Amino acid sequence: MDLFFISDNRTDSNWGCRATSLALSESLRSIHTISGTMWKASKIAATKLDGMLNWNPEQEAHKFFDLARQNEDFAAIIENFKKADAAVINGEGDMIFSSSRKTLNFLLVLMDVARMLGKPVFYINAMVSDCPQTGRDPRVFDLCMEALRGCAGIMVRDPFSFRLLQKSDPDLPAVFAPDALFNWPLTAGLADPTLPINIDTDLPFGYEKEFGRYNFKSDYICIGGSSLAKTLSPGALEAFYRAILKRIRRMDMPVYLVECSQGDKFLRDIALNLRVPLIPKHIPLAAALKILANARVFVSGRYHPSIMASLGGVPFVSLSSNSHKMRSLQKVMGSKKPSEHRMVTRHKNCDAILEEASCALHVTEGVRHATRRKTRDLGAKFSTTLQQLLGNI
Repeated sequence: MDLFFISDNRTDSNWGCRATSLALSESLRSIHTISGTMWKASKIAATKLDGMLNWNPEQEAHKFFDLARQNEDFAAIIENFKKADAAVINGEGDMIFSSSRKTLNFLLVLMDVARMLGKPVFYINAMVSDCPQTGRDPRVFDLCMEALRGCAGIMVRDPFSFRLLQKSDPDLPAVFAPDALFNWPLTAGLADPTLPINIDTDLPFGYEKEFGRYNFKSDYICIGGSSLAKTLSPGALEAFYRAILKRIRRMDMPVYLVECSQGDKFLRDIALNLRVPLIPKHIPLAAALKILANARVFVSGRYHPSIMASLGGVPFVSLSSNSHKMRSLQKVMGSKKPSEHRMVTRHKNCDAILEEASCALHVTEGVRHATRRKTRDLGAKFSTTLQQLLGNI
């Protein structure tokens, strides 16, 4: 069986996009053949075409076929659809019900293109969510529900998304399975993500002058960014991280700022201004996994990097993000009361982050081992569910 894999996001600098796409593609190959791939770069390029996207997927699908006569990328996408038996879309965090999500608009167009070509679509490894800033755009929501009703199968990565779909339309062919990233250590051959990092071989060329600032042999804390950071001013961001670092440094161990994606670029200036070592986004993924999986605690609003930390049994403290994803991840990991901290400098808020990080710092090795075992179980559940969903097509 030949699959057209849509939204392989490893071309993005985002650690999570790279790692979960690698994990998902390897899992798909264990079941069927991937006969074609659409990379994230093509998805981004499509959103920049003037007049292409205006939340009318069926009309835009017809326009897609017309444009394919002059656009090599679109023509290649159509050929990939034609030679495949089915299309698999890596949904990740695209389906947030906001009209600003142009990549989502393009995915809806591709789902209509698949329908016109008579190809079944499986929408997997996905989140669906209202937008925490603007709520739910009714038009976008209705278009998404219509597209999902036409899918041969849907696999969402968290119980919040599953509950939203069940409440919206109980007849949708949706199942819940954890994120593909939980299965990554196995698919990537990384049997033990807790193996210590070697700064002489695992960090990229050009960072030699920084080597003296990194010490992963003793306990350390990692602090990352958030997808919500782009809604805040540079001044507000620096004030927040200054307040957090002032408190975290009381724990008397090295602290590293972690640039997990292009959206965390603001951390570079903060690292420079506050004299904090920075882990750059372009390090090898195996090194990124080792750094997060060996920390004592990870403070972040980044979903996939928090999973990477969990693979090593590391507790994470959640900052707010652009969706329900951080609270839903806590639920997947077994939390009874999921919560997240706003990125504001109020003393009460910053003190709460310090308190949770301090508690996490004293988690026993037994608890960390149980967390690692939990992630392996979640990875196994993902693999089994994917096999059940795609094994018989």
